[in-house]
Amino acid sequence: MDTSPPAYKGPQPFRIPDCSDEYAERRAETFTSILDFHSLHNGEPPPEVLNLFKSYPDIVDGVVYLMLGVAYRNSNPTLSSTLIKKGLPHIQPPYDAYAHLVLGNMYYFGCETEKNDDKAKEHFQQASDMGLIEALHRLGSVYHLKKNDEADKLAYECYIKAAGRGHVRSQHCVGLSYWYGKGVPQDLKKATEYFFLAAEQDYAYSQCHLGEMYLKGTGWNKERDCTKGINLLILAANQGFDKAQDKLAQHLWSDSLSQADQQTLFQYYQRVVPKGNARDEWCLGMIYVGGRGTAVDFPNAFKYFKSSAEKGHKEASWSLGSCYLNGWGSPVDKAMACFHFQRAAVLGFAPAQQDLDENFSTPDPKYQKV
Repeated sequence: MDTSPPAYKGPQPFRIPDCSDEYAERRAETFTSILDFHSLHNGEPPPEVLNLFKSYPDIVDGVVYLMLGVAYRNSNPTLSSTLIKKGLPHIQPPYDAYAHLVLGNMYYFGCETEKNDDKAKEHFQQASDMGLIEALHRLGSVYHLKKNDEADKLAYECYIKAAGRGHVRSQHCVGLSYWYGKGVPQDLKKATEYFFLAAEQDYAYSQCHLGEMYLKGTGWNKERDCTKGINLLILAANQGFDKAQDKLAQHLWSDSLSQADQQTLFQYYQRVVPKGNARDEWCLGMIYVGGRGTAVDFPNAFKYFKSSAEKGHKEASWSLGSCYLNGWGSPVDKAMACFHFQRAAVLGFAPAQQDLDENFSTPDPKYQKV
């Protein structure tokens, strides 16, 4: 008797279980319209789903247990696991694969009790055997964390299979495998191909990696193209990817940037500063101080340094101190300069302490405690 799991046939429409209760018609309409089981791993169900479940506590089909389990996985992991396990025997394909994926994630991240990679691997393997690509990627992640040659090979095998089926994060991970020579011989050209494959699908990690590669000329052909690099980092930063935003800030003063590149950065920071991020405000202030892509504008620089410093940004406190010390956008005020240098130093910015030592042999006691 063949006991192997049935082949995964792709997304299937949700079937409402046979029932005679008075809510059957409403259940059918609601489930059909708002449940997207193929995005469970991306986040919790929408509020209307949770409200629906609270309204019908007598619903007992396995899919509802799965959804409830996902809903509680952050606030009550133990209850979440209990609900999913209770519903698992009653869940029909392909939704049983999602149940194994959720349980695997809980063991992988240590949500239920303590982290258990073996149990995570078991559930990811079952979900993967049922055809769930996300589970195949997660299985690769479990192997990757073991950090040995054999595990790296197994991780690569999982990633390359998932990548071939269009899984964008696996495509990025295949790129990393080739980039660092983990589980496969190092091949920077192949790595770049996979990074581009993922980047073209707006995957921020790959866009950021390629951006750095072009800015530093570290690719397989050593091509250095700052324009491509800046534009790729901006694509990633626009998605809220913090690492890309940090990299943009680091390259503000690069001598390799053309006037056009500097203008691109200036326009980017003008666009994002209204969101109120302290780092972005400081960066725009620095652009105005240096006249990078725009005219030097000390009053605007002072305004953005002040706003950023008030949010606790240490570099902005130092920059604001420099404005007060030199009269950039503000009258000279050495007491306030000393205060902001001290504040930046307390926050751990070493150049601020150097400015204190050079300009204030005896700091004003009034401003000594920050």
